[in-house]
Amino acid sequence: MKNTFKLLSAFIFASIIALTSSCSKDDATTTTVDATSITLTDSLIKNEIGNKKPMAYLLINIKLATGTTVKTAKLERKIGTGASEVLIENNRIDTVSDFTLSDLFTDETITNNLAMGTKVVYTATITDSKSKTATGSLTYTVVRGNGILISEIIELGAQSDTIREYKFLGLANSFATYTAGDKGTARTNSDKIDFVYYYGQNDKNTLASPSNTDGAQVIWGSEITSWTTKNVTLFSTNAITATTFETIKASKVDDGFYNIDFTKNTTEKYVNFGINKVVAFKTAGGKIGLAKFLQGATTDSGSMKVQVICQD
Repeated sequence: MKNTFKLLSAFIFASIIALTSSCSKDDATTTTVDATSITLTDSLIKNEIGNKKPMAYLLINIKLATGTTVKTAKLERKIGTGASEVLIENNRIDTVSDFTLSDLFTDETITNNLAMGTKVVYTATITDSKSKTATGSLTYTVVRGNGILISEIIELGAQSDTIREYKFLGLANSFATYTAGDKGTARTNSDKIDFVYYYGQNDKNTLASPSNTDGAQVIWGSEITSWTTKNVTLFSTNAITATTFETIKASKVDDGFYNIDFTKNTTEKYVNFGINKVVAFKTAGGKIGLAKFLQGATTDSGSMKVQVICQD
């Protein structure tokens, strides 16, 4: 397992050995423990794991029967209907007896994008030197992680703007922007570009998908032709208000746009946008978000300003 699995830092009994001085038989505060036991609880008391950047916070409590030491220990994880995976296994006679351990451990190695409702079960087993075995388990349910990412105000130049060099935008790499031309950054990063800006004679200020053939690929024809990837971004024609945008930005959860239906009423370009207009979008990578327009151009040598929020 990767070193990021924080349980490794303690559960392979380094922590137990460190407890020798405080938990030995000579410790006057030691109480008699009749049976070895181990319990697992969720430190957040939710028993939930988000489907994005999933992490589990396990509080592991071990009580060793008086007069015994650790013989074996094992921690397993089972995701859904998959096979159990041994995360930690230690087989040896330890020298520390009569101790209790209560510590918080973090599992950062869970697979990303698990289906909602999936069960993740942790099972810990410990055997003492008298061959008495104790087992504890903890079940998490995968839930939707509804956090959002918020961009700074982004400025993009229209196709004839020689002052603002950035013309294209993607959600990747913290809302990175890209430049056009043979020496530009767009051609080698086309797979990361979700939005093309242009000012058209009829469409005026327009935010378009790289795949859009009757706008983006007309205005930026010589540029986009050279791209190996032309991502499909869909814009919803359903009305979204600036108030909704600001409410979601303040709450930092995506409940206001997560359930927008992009199977109907969509377009590959949002034309003639005005100040404080908001449009919902879905990228080729499946991320849903909102774009709020703060400035538009009046000619094809002008620029626009936009702020974006999207699912984390």
